[in-house]
Amino acid sequence: MPDDGIGKVARDLYGLDPAEFVAARARHAAAAKAAGDAGLAKAINALRKPTVAAWTVNLLARSASTEIAALLDLGAALRTAQQQFSGAELRALSSQRQQVINALTKQAGSLAAEHGKPATEQTLREVGQTLTAALADPAVARLVESGTLPTTVSYDGFGPVGLVALDGGLSGKTESTRSRSRGGGSDGKSRRDADRPARAPKESQHGVGQGESSTEPGSPRGLGSVSAQDRATRGETAVQDRAAEAKQAGRARGEVADADADADELAPTEARAAKPDELARGEVAAAKLARAEAAAAKRDELARAEAQQELDDAEDALTAAATDRDNAEAAAEQARADLDAADARITELREELAKAEHERTAANAADHRARNELSSARSQFDRVQRWVERARARAGKPSA
Repeated sequence: MPDDGIGKVARDLYGLDPAEFVAARARHAAAAKAAGDAGLAKAINALRKPTVAAWTVNLLARSASTEIAALLDLGAALRTAQQQFSGAELRALSSQRQQVINALTKQAGSLAAEHGKPATEQTLREVGQTLTAALADPAVARLVESGTLPTTVSYDGFGPVGLVALDGGLSGKTESTRSRSRGGGSDGKSRRDADRPARAPKESQHGVGQGESSTEPGSPRGLGSVSAQDRATRGETAVQDRAAEAKQAGRARGEVADADADADELAPTEARAAKPDELARGEVAAAKLARAEAAAAKRDELARAEAQQELDDAEDALTAAATDRDNAEAAAEQARADLDAADARITELREELAKAEHERTAANAADHRARNELSSARSQFDRVQRWVERARARAGKPSA
């Protein structure tokens, strides 16, 4: 097996067609076991077959890595704008967000079709939800960028996006949390601390984490294993977190509205003059994605033009074939008419030949009779002539 073990195997497996995943996983696990690495074999067998939508996201990440990187830069810029309550920047970036997600979702659908798996509306919807979650959560962003997503995720607009990530094929619980309180002092520090992704659990020898499955909205379930006591503890904590989130959700919505209404007040002149690098990267990312969207539109236009040309050529070929068919049918009809005429002429000639044969037979018979009559006449003439000569001789007259 390669030096990076499970990471390399995961990248290989999640790059395959889903129909090939299970058989390939079994081969990798068997090879690891044959090499005496039972831990790696177990880690490989723990890798989940991706859903069709997750495979589509992985395909997009592998085929359009530049666009995905630009999308994630845009997500970082959006988070920075939210942290700084920069209403103007937030509005500018948010207006581009859905356009970018729509363009990438469309591109993912085209890629899936090129690979023989046309995406359904539900699949494309899940792809768009996962890209939205990647914008909101750095942990999801890293997972999407790695191209090893086992299942899609969703983001409801508030709170963390919890999931068990396979970052480069390595599983572990990764969450980011986001404060919904507004203000300075300790609350501001809590917001900054909460905005950092939680540290993933320590990985095993082959990178297989021991983290638990998240029960947060949009998180894939069944990718980790925990004890009953851990699940009970987490369930109690989740109830408390849900209560806090419900209380703070309305406050967060108000903050967004206030940020839009008071953009000039919340984004001082000196802050705008010293724009953070992440916001600048977000603008660059938005520009890159706009170019990618334009390129995709151009490719679609060219594809439509080529398809139209193929259709026109096919119609021309069909018309030519129909003309050839009509000409062939006309020629066949003429040939049949000529054959009928020839048959009629042959019949006529046969009748004429029979008549001629009859006439020849009659002529031969007449000729035979004439010859006989001529012979008889000559014989009779000779007899008469001899009789005349004898008569003259008796009369003493010389012969004529």
